[in-house]
Amino acid sequence: MRGGELRDGATLIWAFNPIQRRYLYKLPAMAEIVEFQPYDRITWEVRMPGFHALHSYRFAAIDERRCRFGSWEVAEGPAYRGLRRFWDAHFRYVCRESLAGAGSQARP
Repeated sequence: MRGGELRDGATLIWAFNPIQRRYLYKLPAMAEIVEFQPYDRITWEVRMPGFHALHSYRFAAIDERRCRFGSWEVAEGPAYRGLRRFWDAHFRYVCRESLAGAGSQARP
């Protein structure tokens, strides 16, 4: 997080691991936080020439110790359509890894 504070308008910078170990790349990414409500949701937006994506994480309290977690993503533009097979595989990978990471944080 550029500036260290999670807030609307902040810049998020990270790198994705490859979707399979045999692929030798790191995919750098930069997004703007467009919606942040603590303990409820965070949404970021990626804009590049020919590519636009929104990704949201949502949380809903079940009780004092547990919550439901959801992830939603949409992408559009000619750069997305031209590489749709890659992006769809990438988004499925991110979804699986996000759910695995959230599950690893769960305590019985």
